[in-house]
This record gives sequence, C-alpha cells and structure tokens, in this order.
Amino acid sequence: MSVILARGTQRIQEMTATSESIDLSAWRSLMRAGDRIVIEPKNVFRMTYEGTPEPVTMTSADLVQIPVN
Repeated sequence: MSVILARGTQRIQEMTATSESIDLSAWRSLMRAGDRIVIEPKNVFRMTYEGTPEPVTMTSADLVQIPVN
C-alpha cells in the first residue's frame, strides 16, 4: 500500500508499506492541521476456503483518508 501525507492537492511525503503496522513518527514534524493521511491499497489478497490466496480488485472508493487535526 501507499501511505501519503497530503496537504491540499500536494503530496508532502509518501511511503510504501507491506504490512498493517505503519510508523509515521518521522512525519510528525511535517504534519499540520488540515493535512490528511491517505492510505491507498495496491495489492490485496483474500484467503479462500481452500487456503489459497485470491486477488481482490481495488477501486478508488477503497482509499482511506484520515484528517490530521
């Protein structure tokens, strides 16, 4: 997934994450009120009942936006 610190229409910082644990402490000094953290999943797989991974189609509606206060 891509994790983006956005201000208005600009990307202030961006990182690629491969697990659900993300350390944003390095961005703390860059964050301002009104910014947002955007999480954009890239490749998502689900496990079938047989135990095999199956790709899941992602859409723009799957973006997660978290406001910074």
